[in-house]
Amino acid sequence: MKVDAYGKHAGSIVFDDRPSVVMLEVGPPPALPDHDRDASAASSPCGGELTALEALNLIDRVARRNTPVLVIGGQRSLARPDLLALVQHARRRRLRVGLAPRPLTALTPDTIEALQHAGVDQLILPLDAPVADEHDRYSGEPGAFVRTLESIGYANDCRLPVQLTTRFGARNHHHRERLAELVEELGVAAWEASFMLPHGRDGSPAALAPHQFRDVFESLYRLDSETEALVTLREAPHFRRFILEKEGYDAEFATLDRDLRLCAERSAHLVRGAGLSPSAGDTGRGCLFVDRLGYIYPSASLPIRAGNVRTDTIAGVYRHSSLFTDLRAHASLKGKCGRCELRQVCGGSRARAYAARGDYLAPDPACDYSPRAEPGHGQSPGTGHGS
Repeated sequence: MKVDAYGKHAGSIVFDDRPSVVMLEVGPPPALPDHDRDASAASSPCGGELTALEALNLIDRVARRNTPVLVIGGQRSLARPDLLALVQHARRRRLRVGLAPRPLTALTPDTIEALQHAGVDQLILPLDAPVADEHDRYSGEPGAFVRTLESIGYANDCRLPVQLTTRFGARNHHHRERLAELVEELGVAAWEASFMLPHGRDGSPAALAPHQFRDVFESLYRLDSETEALVTLREAPHFRRFILEKEGYDAEFATLDRDLRLCAERSAHLVRGAGLSPSAGDTGRGCLFVDRLGYIYPSASLPIRAGNVRTDTIAGVYRHSSLFTDLRAHASLKGKCGRCELRQVCGGSRARAYAARGDYLAPDPACDYSPRAEPGHGQSPGTGHGS
């Protein structure tokens, strides 16, 4: 069985107790806000960017709660003068560290070597198209495609594992097979696929339609089955249901125990170690995000604040805030997701539900599965419609 790219399988993480990964944003804000993030954070009066001491203290608190993985990222994260010190401190506290640096212009061979010596376990780089002009246009950074490929080479020279991240949407859906081929050719340790969210309750042509998710899932499934690369996903917990179908799941004879055994057998596919847990790991379920101002979110994709590290404990927010407990309570789900017999295996993307409908407990509009309790159940997979 493949382990995660940080050297351990996170199936032992009990999601109700602690996250399996904490993501920390450092560095100045981007010139233009990411539309999947809460742009109002930039004007917060909470006290500005976390200081070096506050960031070190946060790392100590993450380590004390036995969360295994810390991912550090953010625009101009490499410009933060104490970045290497933060990485070194996290490694002393026995955290595994991923780094998603931006912009790539600052990622020189000397920088990559310094990051490896500091203890970074994995370098996280973007790859949104298999050709330079499209990737550069999506990233807004001229030359980004070439720099990604060069950085992979530099990292390989330092024996620093690389994870590529692709954000799928209507713009690059047609590149899914070529992207999978390129990931295989590059020989990276991992490939993480995330998915553009709809903006506004009327949806967005930028986001994938339900049947297009299935197309991408087929490419990811094939790559993970045929290569050594670990494939993970964000904002697509219904990939678990897709796996069950691939492994012979029959809704007429489903039992949760059987479903979970099948998921465990294919746990290499499951985002951030969801494997043996009874729920998919995703926004607020095994994941916690702290922005550069210290605000705590379920993820960078769900712009609802649950607290601030300056005034709240991350353990208290994760375990007891109404937002996080709602996200982990499958009984709270509404509509089709709430009626689905696989809600504990999947649970739907709460960030996508919020982006599309303004309600993080609403049905995931990307899901095409028809639960047994739904009228019209019995149609073939891929022909159902979210409601």
